[in-house]
Amino acid sequence: MGDDLERCEPWLRQGDVFEALPCPSPGKATSGEIWWRSEHMPALLLSADCQVDKPKLERLLFTPLFPFERLDPSVQGQARKELLDPYDAFRVGFIRGVEYFSRLSFTFWLPLEYFGDQEFHPVAEPPPRRSLPGKRRLGTVTGPRRALLQDKLNAFWTGTLPRNPQLFRSD
Repeated sequence: MGDDLERCEPWLRQGDVFEALPCPSPGKATSGEIWWRSEHMPALLLSADCQVDKPKLERLLFTPLFPFERLDPSVQGQARKELLDPYDAFRVGFIRGVEYFSRLSFTFWLPLEYFGDQEFHPVAEPPPRRSLPGKRRLGTVTGPRRALLQDKLNAFWTGTLPRNPQLFRSD
């Protein structure tokens, strides 16, 4: 299987996939105590393009990527059809031969300082865009799948459905 990602623009965009970021991973001890650790794993940028380009940006929002086989089998079929429902399960696709998904209900942010140096790329439309030189991005989700990601984020977080939800039904 080939990659399902497109090549990244020089600037950051919602839907960019980072190779390995420190993702929080909660656990529960037998005593009932909750603990946290950081696990480096691929992650999907969720911050909207208009947020990323703000000069006073303080942090970026991500969701970790998991191998698809970890997704509940009852949800896998829907996710592969790239339907709007379930809202929080987003199939990212194949990356380096492994199929990945994210749960939009599981997000984390990293301070912009974590990424070190930044640059702004002058482009005609829109105004200058933020980039993170040297940070390893594997690619970005394709245009139609980026639109699905935005629809899923809206549906999950605000309850707002797209104008034509028929586009996401399998019947």
